[in-house]
Amino acid sequence: MSNRNRLIVTIILIFIVSVLTYNYYNSFVSKKEFEKHFGTAEKLEKQGKFKEALQEYNKALSLVGRNDDQKRRLIIKRIEEVKRKNESERRTSTNNSEGASKLPSSNEKKENSNSTSTKELSVVFHLKDLGKLLPDSFDGLKGDITSSTEVATVRFDDISSRTNYFIYVYKHTSSKGASEFIETSKEKIFNLKIREVELIGEFKGFKGYYGENAQGDSALYFSYGNLIFEILMRTETLKPEERLGKLLSLQEKIKKPQ
Repeated sequence: MSNRNRLIVTIILIFIVSVLTYNYYNSFVSKKEFEKHFGTAEKLEKQGKFKEALQEYNKALSLVGRNDDQKRRLIIKRIEEVKRKNESERRTSTNNSEGASKLPSSNEKKENSNSTSTKELSVVFHLKDLGKLLPDSFDGLKGDITSSTEVATVRFDDISSRTNYFIYVYKHTSSKGASEFIETSKEKIFNLKIREVELIGEFKGFKGYYGENAQGDSALYFSYGNLIFEILMRTETLKPEERLGKLLSLQEKIKKPQ
């Protein structure tokens, strides 16, 4: 090998090592930053400093990797919980400042009665096996369902079109919490090209939302009672106008809880 070729090989090797080192360093720094903000948020939440905790959780959310869906959902759930705590504290503070001596009028009593009735009608499912709601096949593809009492998931890989499909279903503590989670997803995750979607199959008559993220991934979200359904797509070949149709075809196979 000539000196010139040796030099070229050396330069290429140095470049590769530099790129790998840079990527590793960035990943290491991001992980440390995430742990820092997440840990601070947990401490602030325990101290009852909910506004500050929300800021730290949001910073942690921004550092979650593109493919780490489980961690992203965990933080969003925490954000929703802290939001409710903060709102509850705000209402308690307001009520205390106004005093507790005022008796409710007849209209207020009626409103309170209706509110209680609405809460009682909210659907909360306590399924032992969420995986029973998910399909194990789609478009000739086979998927393995992973399931527990809290979350279930299935994945389909279409090698021919270089497309991956994921379905997640997981429980929230209430139907209101599930709806709030969906709204947060709209704001922070799949917040591009958002549109309302009419669901099909057993969920016909209900609505969900379609959205995309900055990386070009697509998602269809909807809630049913306290259950959250998340259908994701990562594709290298499918055109934008094809994606929603594919997601709806997959959504059609999801079973409604009994």
